[in-house]
Amino acid sequence: KEHMSELLEDKEFALKCAVFQEDIELINALVQAGADVSENKELLFFAVSKSNVDLILTLISNGININQDVNNNGST
Repeated sequence: KEHMSELLEDKEFALKCAVFQEDIELINALVQAGADVSENKELLFFAVSKSNVDLILTLISNGININQDVNNNGST
């Protein structure tokens, strides 16, 4: 977390890294700093694939759109 200022320069990349590390504290900090989770399907799919309920709930509470459209092969 020492490099938070560097991470904040590219909030969306940092958010993706935090989700892939399943770091809920960092996810919350990045969202408070302006990172947007709302339309990032990849983050939600990752959380679901990991069956990480805390991660899923964190994304939902931070505004991820759980009603995003997906086509038959799972892509957008």
